[in-house]
Amino acid sequence: MKSQFDIVASVEDLIPIPHTAIRLAQIIGDEKSTINEVVKVVRYDQALSVDILKIANSSMSAPNRHIGNIRDAIVRLGSGCVLQIVFSKCVKSVMKRPLEQYGYCEDDLWHHSIASAIAAENLVKYVNVKIETISFTAALLHDIGKLLMIQVLPEEKIKEIMHLITKDHISWAAAEKKLFSFTHADIGAEIAKTWKLPEQIERAIRYHNRLNTVTDPITDCVRVSNIVARAIGKGIGNEGMSVVVDSDVADRLGLSQDNFELLCAITAQKFEDVLAMYENR
Repeated sequence: MKSQFDIVASVEDLIPIPHTAIRLAQIIGDEKSTINEVVKVVRYDQALSVDILKIANSSMSAPNRHIGNIRDAIVRLGSGCVLQIVFSKCVKSVMKRPLEQYGYCEDDLWHHSIASAIAAENLVKYVNVKIETISFTAALLHDIGKLLMIQVLPEEKIKEIMHLITKDHISWAAAEKKLFSFTHADIGAEIAKTWKLPEQIERAIRYHNRLNTVTDPITDCVRVSNIVARAIGKGIGNEGMSVVVDSDVADRLGLSQDNFELLCAITAQKFEDVLAMYENR
């Protein structure tokens, strides 16, 4: 049986990440970095510059004036959003693949990831704690490990997972942990580490299915965002709806049931527009 490190070693074959993305992640993960450093990396990537300008001037960004230079576009969007744009472009094609073992049809994982990112972006309006903008990227990538799990695990191992879930009435992640000693979230976190993403993103991916193990706002944000995506029917798969936010997570964030429902509503409302924005890139 392959170890999690053997599995992660195949990530470059599945999802090649350009140098621009890695360098940008390093800069944004450094608290001492400046907007000028972000601009310097982006401005020499013509395709990325076009994407950022396009999104900064889209109706989704509610511009008051047209932006024609990359610095103003990055200021408008925020560096966290720029990082999300970069990685969405990198992972979109593979995330659109069907993952039948997880109960995902074509586009299901991509739609779940986009809905989660929308929820993460809008959660700040409904909670009492500061949510850093890199939570967008953490939410977008939180299930990236599923792609590699399916790529390398033998079919009989997937059947064993399904058998355990039915027999022991446990979650998919719990069944993965019992069989392999690691889960798709662990694989996703190791991918994030390989890509040199900020440690906060790696941590949020690793612990998004493990309640009360770590309690930082970005990890809690991803936990809620994952549930919001399921609540509006995006990426349910074999894991079921699971639409209840853990009470400890809600208390830490200051998220009421009414505001959770509002977050679900605004995520559903924005989903098609945001999806179209990414599909047109």
